[in-house]
Amino acid sequence: MTNKDYYKILGVDEKARSSEIKKSYRRLAKQYHPDSHPGDKAAEARFKEIAEAYEVLSDDKKRQQYDQFRKFGGAFPGGSFEDIGGFRFERRSPGGGISDFDSDLGFGDLFSRFFDRNGGRTRSRSMRGQDIHADIQITFEVAVYGGKQTLSFNVGGKSTTLSINIKPGIEDEEKIRLRGQGARGLGSEAGDLFLTAHILPRPGFRREGQTIISTVEINLVQALLGTKIQAQTLQGTKVEIKVPPGSQNGQRLRLKGLGINSAGKPPGDYFIELSIALPEKLNDAQKRIIEEFARESGIKY
Repeated sequence: MTNKDYYKILGVDEKARSSEIKKSYRRLAKQYHPDSHPGDKAAEARFKEIAEAYEVLSDDKKRQQYDQFRKFGGAFPGGSFEDIGGFRFERRSPGGGISDFDSDLGFGDLFSRFFDRNGGRTRSRSMRGQDIHADIQITFEVAVYGGKQTLSFNVGGKSTTLSINIKPGIEDEEKIRLRGQGARGLGSEAGDLFLTAHILPRPGFRREGQTIISTVEINLVQALLGTKIQAQTLQGTKVEIKVPPGSQNGQRLRLKGLGINSAGKPPGDYFIELSIALPEKLNDAQKRIIEEFARESGIKY
């Protein structure tokens, strides 16, 4: 049970929209993520608290139940573990490889699902295991080209490690479903594990659908007269690219078919986006040359 104020933890109003809750969660999760604070137990605890709050407030049904508990002054059945009628339940919490038990049942419904009373005797009933929902962070490279991702999580006190195949071109916040990897059932099949992908940024690269874009800086003379430059792809391969004379700032040079190659979609392209760096200062001789260039070109300044 917990009396935590999830709204206060996420720094949002009780009437906040889902988009506001999500925005606040992502900002705070990035700020307190254990990868950014290695060995900092306080940051780790704060991160788990933020994830716990988001797990409840991001789910409409759970948020409604939480609001009802707060309204009537009760403690919300969150917390890490809770013993109920001899069974142990674990909350689910997104992020950082933590995954937990997910129940949207009231206590009366919960017991009726587990037990069937007949003539004063209690008979256990078969029940499918609950689904687990968790977040998983994926590097930009794995999201583009695909690959294996290792996930460690805990269900009912049992630690499990899975190696997951990530398909090329997975989108941010796309769902991954792993059948039978959720909580164990009561005399029945296990639930499923649902992972929400969060793509980590890669400095110098960005993505637009199936297209990959990186920025290369050139100088003013290279832009005016043209040149050849070397650029490095996401895979680390160096390629030589011809920059045509008169190239403009933000102009893109295309490398066909070197973008994202997802199943069922045409291969994407890789673009080099030019960024023209201008000199910050000019000496007197340089100024005279630029002024002469402006007169010859009919450029007003």
